[in-house]
Amino acid sequence: LASLNDQATAFYCSCEVASGDAPSQAQCVAESSDPIDASYITCMTTYFDGNAADKAYAECLYGVESNYISCAKRQGCSYIQGERFTCSDGTDIPLHFKCDDDPDCAGGEDEVGCVAFVCDGGSTSIPQGYKCDGEADCEDASDEAGCPTDPCGDLSDNIVAACGESPDSIDEQASVCRGTSGQ
Repeated sequence: LASLNDQATAFYCSCEVASGDAPSQAQCVAESSDPIDASYITCMTTYFDGNAADKAYAECLYGVESNYISCAKRQGCSYIQGERFTCSDGTDIPLHFKCDDDPDCAGGEDEVGCVAFVCDGGSTSIPQGYKCDGEADCEDASDEAGCPTDPCGDLSDNIVAACGESPDSIDEQASVCRGTSGQ
């Protein structure tokens, strides 16, 4: 199952495409890297103008995501903290996109001056941005050795334990938001 944020991103992108603010669903999803924030409620409100039931449903789903993100921030989750890198044109990208061997700034400055991380064996190197990203990219996992611990990891079990149960999918939460959970 896709995470709540992945499905919220898909929902947001369908809104962006419908309003003409994104050229395609695929491109919007590919370019959306952060947890959805308050900026998209305006788009949803406009998109659902005239349909009170769907508007209330969208606002309910937004509330679930917003509460989850707020709780994650209180727990000190580094991924959700929103650390940013500012490109030369003023565009902000997530800090973890810097030195990931994939230019995200129009001028590519997020990949300038990056030094590759050499795995312990010495025969393999990875982009510096892959070090301490929570995934072992070196065969010997040396890129994850000595990294600071994040109380939330990948926002799965630890954040659920700290913040209460998080819905696994918008489909589950949809029934709660529509009042038809069947429980």
